[in-house]
Amino acid sequence: MAKVFTQDMAKRMVAHQIKTSYNSGYQVFMIPEGFTTIGKSAFENMYTDNVIFPASLEVIEDNAFKNCCLREVRFPEQVRYIGNSAFEDCAYLYNVEFEYDLIEYIGDRAFYNCISLPDPDSIYNIEIPRSVKYIGRDAFARSEHFDEDEHLDLTILSNPDIRIDNCYSHEPIGLSAYATKPTAEHVAELNVISANEQYGGDRYVFTGYNAKELYADYILDRKDPYEDFIAKIPEGFTYICDNAFQHMPVDEVILPNSLQAIGEDSFSSTNISEIVIPPNVERIDRFAFARNEFLEKVTIKSDKISKMDAWFDDCPSLESITVPPCIREITSYTFDNCIN
Repeated sequence: MAKVFTQDMAKRMVAHQIKTSYNSGYQVFMIPEGFTTIGKSAFENMYTDNVIFPASLEVIEDNAFKNCCLREVRFPEQVRYIGNSAFEDCAYLYNVEFEYDLIEYIGDRAFYNCISLPDPDSIYNIEIPRSVKYIGRDAFARSEHFDEDEHLDLTILSNPDIRIDNCYSHEPIGLSAYATKPTAEHVAELNVISANEQYGGDRYVFTGYNAKELYADYILDRKDPYEDFIAKIPEGFTYICDNAFQHMPVDEVILPNSLQAIGEDSFSSTNISEIVIPPNVERIDRFAFARNEFLEKVTIKSDKISKMDAWFDDCPSLESITVPPCIREITSYTFDNCIN
């Protein structure tokens, strides 16, 4: 069972340190052993120079250390998940180290605008372990207002051909195909992390953040490290936003019967091999399932769609598709580069 180090605990720790420390100019905090999760916004905006993580730590939730004064971070062996904006705006952070190849998920803007990475006088660079399957949008990017011509030496051990420029924004990176899967004895049984309210909105719209939540739940809940990522979208959602699952290592998608529209590039560049379009879908935008090299079978149950437009561009494994009579127009790009 997860044991969460909460924001209230962090505030009490900081207050105690201020009252008892003989050196108020440098604050070091040691989170006790046994805690598996650092809760959402636990140390956000606090004057925190250094935090010593317990060996039991497995999850760092959204905004946990956002806008802190951390100098360096050493993640212990069991850390598996780093949430969105976990270390965003840590301007003094110059060194990040991973103890072991278990970390799998680095969220959106996790180290965004950490302008001291790397320290120009330091030998340290950042090595992304082979176990990492997903690096979120702008995870290591710097603010758009940062103009200096500097580049972070970010080594992705699972795929050294990938390069990231930390001065500019970048798209999410899916590394599932390259990741080294951890052995069974290292699999932790964790609770599901809570949603980040700042991404809330109309509950009928399934966003890219919702997709990342599903992936996070999969990582934290699974008992078998070789278990496929099955994204089951709950009933009630009517629209899947553009790019929702793009580049994510999703193996299977189960769409709800309530679904009415699927956005552009929403399932492009994934690992899905089969897709079933439910009966109430009225619109599917361009490239919705494009660049899926494993996609083999498509079944369309809807009788409300009139046009297919570049849905399956560059899906070389596509062998079977059921097209209903309601579709009256198929553009020339719909099956482009589908050699089968």
